[in-house]
Amino acid sequence: MELPRTDALSHPTPSPQDPTPLRAELLGPDQLAALARALAAETRVGVRRGFVLLPRLRDNAAVLKQARDAAADAAGRGEPLMPDAEWLLDNFFVVEDVLREVRTDLPRGYYDELPAAASGPDAGLPRVYRVAVALVEHTDSHLDDGLILRFVRAYQEAVPLSTGELWAVPTMLRLALLENLRRLAGQMIATRAERDRAVAWVRAAAATRAPSDLPAEPTDAFLVGWHQAVRELGDAPPVDGRAAVRRAGPLAPGDWLARHAAGDLTEVLQREHRRQAANQVSVGNCVTSLRLLNAIDWNEFFERASPVEEALKAEPTGVYRRQEFATRDRYRQAVEALAKAAKLDEVEVARRAIARAAAAATPRERDVGYHLIAEGRTAFARELGCRFSARARGRAFLTDRP
Repeated sequence: MELPRTDALSHPTPSPQDPTPLRAELLGPDQLAALARALAAETRVGVRRGFVLLPRLRDNAAVLKQARDAAADAAGRGEPLMPDAEWLLDNFFVVEDVLREVRTDLPRGYYDELPAAASGPDAGLPRVYRVAVALVEHTDSHLDDGLILRFVRAYQEAVPLSTGELWAVPTMLRLALLENLRRLAGQMIATRAERDRAVAWVRAAAATRAPSDLPAEPTDAFLVGWHQAVRELGDAPPVDGRAAVRRAGPLAPGDWLARHAAGDLTEVLQREHRRQAANQVSVGNCVTSLRLLNAIDWNEFFERASPVEEALKAEPTGVYRRQEFATRDRYRQAVEALAKAAKLDEVEVARRAIARAAAAATPRERDVGYHLIAEGRTAFARELGCRFSARARGRAFLTDRP
């Protein structure tokens, strides 16, 4: 299926400096699959650009806590909360749990092993993070396990992800959701600040003091705060708020309304209410999806998504399919290590191990594990042209001699 032409493929991972929520055109399952394949085809692997996700996570945590504290203070004063702020306040324990979990799941050594994107603002960031951001953007942060699995599988129809990348999928999805929540929280903070400033201005004008510190181009949030404060003072109906703010002097709000005909404030109010409604949905989706990610069986997800698992299941004896998860995982880890040392694709290494086992003369050697984790590993590694690091050689020496 052809993906409808949108900007979905033309823009890279949003810059951390961009305050816009991660929200793009909503796509259906087939369109998401097409997006995943196109994203895989256009992504090239490059050099990592430092350990930037963990510092960004700390910054996100600080902004989220600032928004939570502001909402809690407002609620303590009996002030009404916007629905998105109420969502964040009521569910912040979920956010705190996820922040702790991500810090644990993202050590520096693990991060350094993830292939990085080669170009664009996301150059140097893990390419699997780009996968996570794309899925969050085009679902409005509303995830489910079937959707995630289909998206990852579709991506791998063009480019297989490594074993490490597949295990990183839940962490990268959490990072993307936290990034989106941070941007939404930033808007909550900015909106409250603008409204507080508008209310202070109206109160000053009502007291016949000359208003000051007005923005040259007042934001929608400022105008909505101005409008609500004016109505609370019992003045006239909505007017052209932008013109009023630009041309106001030391006049009471009622004088504004008398001097300016009805204009664009109704449009501003509608636009701001639409933004609030969209943000409420996005915040709710983020929190719900963070809960969902904790409920998914990621071992099962990995095996259903892994091309290495699919390759090893094809070994002719049928022994691999009857093994426990821990044993299968040990085989997959061996494939990952051999592929890394030989600079080969993991699926190719798995298939070559199966071919070597199929050609063996004894029942023991016909088990693919003999060539991955047992006596046949050394000869197989030599055949692959593996060059292990000094650390890997030292670890092997110790584990072979417990």
